[in-house]
Amino acid sequence: YLSKLPKSGQWMNSIKVTMGFLELGAAMKFFSNVDLVWKVGFFTYEMVLATWSVLALLSGVYLLGKLKFPHDSDLKVISVPRLILSILFLSFGLYLTSGLFGTKIYGLVDSYLPPKDVQFSSSDKIQENDKRWIEDYDEAIRISKVNKKPIFIDFTGYTCTNCRWMEVNIFVDDIVDKIFNDFVLLKLYTDGGPRHKEYRQMEIDRYGTSALPFYGIIDNN
Repeated sequence: YLSKLPKSGQWMNSIKVTMGFLELGAAMKFFSNVDLVWKVGFFTYEMVLATWSVLALLSGVYLLGKLKFPHDSDLKVISVPRLILSILFLSFGLYLTSGLFGTKIYGLVDSYLPPKDVQFSSSDKIQENDKRWIEDYDEAIRISKVNKKPIFIDFTGYTCTNCRWMEVNIFVDDIVDKIFNDFVLLKLYTDGGPRHKEYRQMEIDRYGTSALPFYGIIDNN
């Protein structure tokens, strides 16, 4: 099968450039992870989404031969596979762009983006829109004793894609959201924050796992 491949040339360079665009998109994901842990606030949801939109559109335009780099030769004929790939990139880019104007992005894609509307308070902690979530274990125990409610623990991470998927797909479900009212909601980050090492060790010691996300229900004892 390798011997049947055409000789290296424009097609191989096109793959290299297209993969380069994809690598830039992946880099944005990992830069945003570092941004969250270091609490910089530069690589926001909107910024990463906008960058992905531009990269996808540029990939589609490049595959059509409308964007040329120094090592590219003139594209005389656009093959069917190349045209299909271009349409896919352009469609995906337009879809992502719609997310910048309020359209809900599919949960799997959304989970790779930074959390929406997070702010860094003076205490250097991320504050989310849902004020019910507490990020300090001792405070949750104290509130549980006052409210007489059990505690729902969410062991999570700033860089945990699966955690974001649960938050944007499951936690927002009307039934789940209603059930949450019966609990003191505790979110413990194990990869960043002032007590992340303590919380990571707590998950290992109590539950024998370091998997994220991991959920538990406890009382104030």
